[in-house]
Amino acid sequence: MKTATLNIRLDPSVKTRARKILEEIGLTTSEAITLFFKKVISEKGIPFAVKMPNRRTRKVIEDSRNGINVNEYDSVDDLFKSL
Repeated sequence: MKTATLNIRLDPSVKTRARKILEEIGLTTSEAITLFFKKVISEKGIPFAVKMPNRRTRKVIEDSRNGINVNEYDSVDDLFKSL
């Protein structure tokens, strides 16, 4: 896959503050910009505001990444049987 380089100028404080938030969300700056550009294309305009999930959601995401409270099923039928 070919890639292109994007050079932008912005306030260093903005870059630092945004990068810290993106790290908490689990995205690199490059991934976030790519996500934004793809959404701009699909929406044909400025698409949305990306916000940090609340504390409870962040905990669930972190737990699932660490295999805590995660259930796996062989099929959708098995999933529904467990409910």
